[in-house]
Formats: sequence, structure tokens, C-alpha cells
Amino acid sequence: MIWATVLEVRHWWAEQQDALGVTWAALPQADGPVQMLIDSASRTLGAKIVRWPVLDDDERAEDLEQRGHLVVAVGEVIRARREAAAAVDSLGGVGAAAVIAGGGSITAGKLSVSGGGKQGSGGSRVGEAAITVPIAAYDALQAAGLIGGSVASW
Repeated sequence: MIWATVLEVRHWWAEQQDALGVTWAALPQADGPVQMLIDSASRTLGAKIVRWPVLDDDERAEDLEQRGHLVVAVGEVIRARREAAAAVDSLGGVGAAAVIAGGGSITAGKLSVSGGGKQGSGGSRVGEAAITVPIAAYDALQAAGLIGGSVASW
């Protein structure tokens, strides 16, 4: 199933920033890396749904409204992951982010680091991406009719 195209994600990305009056980290210029972000988000979302949409001959959701919700779900996962990466960078990289995410603190004047045990060898995830799928993506999946109802989905 094709969850979203590069063009759809780029369009959603620009529309959301305009509507919300915010600026997110730019998507990569080349289409290949954006497609990789879409593929990664799609794999994550595919494991969460309980009902698959009816597909057309192009492997897209047949219902156009449902297709729009799928684009939103993919976009929200990409947004959350990119914001988390920016948060890690702003905290000085994975090492500092792991300390803070683990409940520790870092003081710059006469450097002091306390607490915050490192989780795993790669550090801790920070921000909304610490949740595998952001709530806004779950909302989009529910609006698309792929989760929810009488079946526990998350």
C-alpha cells in the first residue's frame, strides 16, 4: 500500500506550517531522502492499524478522504521525528539529551552533570518521538477508519 507520495508530504508540510504559523526543519531537497522518511513512517504506522483500506489499482486508498488522513498520519510521524532530532541537537547531541531525558541535569557554569542514567547504547529519545507514534498520527488513523471502534488498537 502506498501511504503517501513525496509530493503529498511536501504539500502537507508547507500547508501545516502556514496554517499553524510555525517553521519546522525543512524536508530534504532531494526526493529520495523524503521517500525514505515516508517509508519509515509507513512501516511504523502499518504495525498499528487493525483494518486496511480498500485499495485502487495503484495501491492507494480508494477513498480520497481516507487517503488524505493517511498523508496526515505519515506527515505527523515525520514531523515528530524531525522535531526530536532537532531537540537532541539543541541539547548538544545524544549524550546530553540522554542525561536530560533520563531525569538528570547539566549545568554549564563550571560544568556539572548529575543523574540521568543512559538507556541503551544509543541514548534516550527526546520529545514527542519518544512515543513511537505521535497522538496526532493516531487521530488521523482513527479518522481514516483504520483503528478504533470496538477493537483495542493502542
